[in-house]
Amino acid sequence: MKRWKIILAFAAVFVAGAVVGGLAVMRFVPPPLGRVPDAAEMTAHMMRRLKADLALRPDQEASIQPILAHSVEESVGLHREFLHWMGDNIDACDLEIETFLDAKQKAQFESIRAKRSHFGNDR
Repeated sequence: MKRWKIILAFAAVFVAGAVVGGLAVMRFVPPPLGRVPDAAEMTAHMMRRLKADLALRPDQEASIQPILAHSVEESVGLHREFLHWMGDNIDACDLEIETFLDAKQKAQFESIRAKRSHFGNDR
Protein backbone atom coordinates (compact mmCIF):
# COMPACT_ATOMS: atom_id res chain seq x y z
CA MET A 1 0.00 0.00 0.00
CA LYS A 2 2.80 2.40 0.86
CA ARG A 3 4.43 1.73 -2.51
CA TRP A 4 1.32 2.98 -4.36
CA LYS A 5 1.36 6.20 -2.34
CA ILE A 6 4.95 6.86 -3.39
CA ILE A 7 4.14 6.15 -7.04
CA LEU A 8 1.09 8.40 -6.87
CA ALA A 9 3.14 11.17 -5.26
CA PHE A 10 5.75 10.98 -8.03
CA ALA A 11 3.02 10.93 -10.69
CA ALA A 12 1.37 13.99 -9.12
CA VAL A 13 4.69 15.86 -9.08
CA PHE A 14 5.30 14.91 -12.72
CA VAL A 15 1.85 16.07 -13.83
CA ALA A 16 2.18 19.31 -11.86
CA GLY A 17 5.57 19.96 -13.47
CA ALA A 18 4.16 19.32 -16.93
CA VAL A 19 1.26 21.70 -16.32
CA VAL A 20 3.48 24.45 -14.90
CA GLY A 21 6.00 23.98 -17.71
CA GLY A 22 3.29 24.18 -20.33
CA LEU A 23 1.88 27.34 -18.83
CA ALA A 24 5.35 28.88 -18.63
CA VAL A 25 5.95 28.15 -22.31
CA MET A 26 2.61 29.69 -23.25
CA ARG A 27 3.42 32.78 -21.19
CA PHE A 28 7.09 33.40 -21.96
CA VAL A 29 7.84 31.90 -25.39
CA PRO A 30 6.75 34.15 -28.24
CA PRO A 31 4.48 32.54 -30.81
CA PRO A 32 6.02 31.62 -34.15
CA LEU A 33 5.47 33.94 -37.05
CA GLY A 34 2.24 33.03 -38.62
CA ARG A 35 -0.48 34.57 -40.68
CA VAL A 36 -0.46 38.34 -40.75
CA PRO A 37 -3.87 39.65 -39.71
CA ASP A 38 -5.80 41.64 -42.31
CA ALA A 39 -6.61 45.32 -41.89
CA ALA A 40 -10.07 44.70 -40.38
CA GLU A 41 -8.64 42.33 -37.74
CA MET A 42 -5.86 44.78 -36.90
CA THR A 43 -8.32 47.66 -36.61
CA ALA A 44 -10.65 45.64 -34.38
CA HIS A 45 -7.75 44.55 -32.16
CA MET A 46 -6.43 48.09 -31.79
CA MET A 47 -9.93 49.39 -31.10
CA ARG A 48 -10.45 46.77 -28.37
CA ARG A 49 -7.16 47.80 -26.76
CA LEU A 50 -8.05 51.49 -26.85
CA LYS A 51 -11.51 50.78 -25.43
CA ALA A 52 -10.07 48.71 -22.60
CA ASP A 53 -7.11 50.96 -21.80
CA LEU A 54 -8.90 54.33 -22.11
CA ALA A 55 -12.49 53.38 -21.20
CA LEU A 56 -13.77 55.11 -24.33
CA ARG A 57 -17.33 56.31 -24.53
CA PRO A 58 -19.45 55.17 -27.51
CA ASP A 59 -19.24 58.62 -29.13
CA GLN A 60 -15.45 58.53 -28.84
CA GLU A 61 -15.37 55.03 -30.34
CA ALA A 62 -17.47 56.19 -33.27
CA SER A 63 -15.09 59.10 -33.92
CA ILE A 64 -11.85 57.16 -33.44
CA GLN A 65 -12.72 53.96 -35.36
CA PRO A 66 -12.64 55.52 -38.90
CA ILE A 67 -9.35 57.28 -38.14
CA LEU A 68 -7.86 54.02 -36.90
CA ALA A 69 -9.21 52.06 -39.90
CA HIS A 70 -7.72 54.57 -42.37
CA SER A 71 -4.35 54.51 -40.62
CA VAL A 72 -4.25 50.70 -40.59
CA GLU A 73 -5.16 50.54 -44.31
CA GLU A 74 -2.30 52.93 -45.12
CA SER A 75 0.10 50.96 -42.93
CA VAL A 76 -0.84 47.67 -44.60
CA GLY A 77 -0.23 49.24 -48.02
CA LEU A 78 3.13 50.64 -46.95
CA HIS A 79 4.12 47.29 -45.50
CA ARG A 80 3.24 45.53 -48.74
CA GLU A 81 5.26 48.08 -50.77
CA PHE A 82 8.21 47.77 -48.40
CA LEU A 83 8.25 43.97 -48.65
CA HIS A 84 8.22 44.20 -52.45
CA TRP A 85 11.04 46.76 -52.42
CA MET A 86 13.11 44.64 -50.01
CA GLY A 87 12.62 41.57 -52.18
CA ASP A 88 13.77 43.46 -55.27
CA ASN A 89 16.78 44.78 -53.37
CA ILE A 90 17.76 41.29 -52.16
CA ASP A 91 17.35 39.89 -55.69
CA ALA A 92 19.63 42.60 -57.11
CA CYS A 93 22.20 41.87 -54.41
CA ASP A 94 22.04 38.15 -55.17
CA LEU A 95 22.62 38.75 -58.87
CA GLU A 96 25.73 40.81 -58.11
CA ILE A 97 27.06 38.16 -55.73
CA GLU A 98 26.54 35.41 -58.32
CA THR A 99 28.96 37.14 -60.72
CA PHE A 100 31.82 36.27 -58.34
CA LEU A 101 30.88 32.61 -57.79
CA ASP A 102 32.04 29.52 -59.64
CA ALA A 103 29.55 26.86 -60.86
CA LYS A 104 29.63 24.80 -57.66
CA GLN A 105 29.19 27.88 -55.46
CA LYS A 106 26.32 29.10 -57.66
CA ALA A 107 24.50 25.81 -57.12
CA GLN A 108 25.01 26.10 -53.36
CA PHE A 109 23.90 29.73 -53.46
CA GLU A 110 20.72 28.72 -55.30
CA SER A 111 20.02 26.27 -52.50
CA ILE A 112 20.47 29.06 -49.94
CA ARG A 113 18.12 31.32 -51.92
CA ALA A 114 15.50 28.55 -52.11
CA LYS A 115 15.59 28.10 -48.32
CA ARG A 116 15.31 31.85 -47.85
CA SER A 117 12.19 31.98 -50.02
CA HIS A 118 10.41 29.67 -47.57
CA PHE A 119 10.46 32.43 -44.94
CA GLY A 120 7.65 34.50 -46.37
CA ASN A 121 9.38 35.89 -49.42
CA ASP A 122 6.26 35.38 -51.53
CA ARG A 123 6.04 38.63 -53.41
